[in-house]
Amino acid sequence: MATAVRAPAATWVGIEIATANGKRTAFPLLDPIPVSKSSQQEVIWYCTDPTSDVTIEFPNGSPFIKHGPFRVKGEDSVNSGPVAPNTPFCTQCPAAPKPHEKGHYKYVIRDTKTKEILADPEVIIRN
Repeated sequence: MATAVRAPAATWVGIEIATANGKRTAFPLLDPIPVSKSSQQEVIWYCTDPTSDVTIEFPNGSPFIKHGPFRVKGEDSVNSGPVAPNTPFCTQCPAAPKPHEKGHYKYVIRDTKTKEILADPEVIIRN
């Protein structure tokens, strides 16, 4: 769950999940973001404000082929690429009886200019 959500009202970051066959599904900023490794899904982060400039960073390493950081400027978008082949996936969600970390990857959305963390959601890699 995000613990820091301080994005200005005009700076809205959303995501799309894209599969290898080109299907794209748009969401508001989900937390956590479920991504299927076997379906070759990838995350596409986008902004809806032309003045936005944010950076997506995985402090403990990206689970994707592209390692980032990922910069989204203006009304642009950036994709993660598919999940890296050696990335562990979660086998316990959603009914895990206790907290676990395998397959869970925290990331931050940071204002590129001020360096302020706007949100700190999570990606869960599924098989």
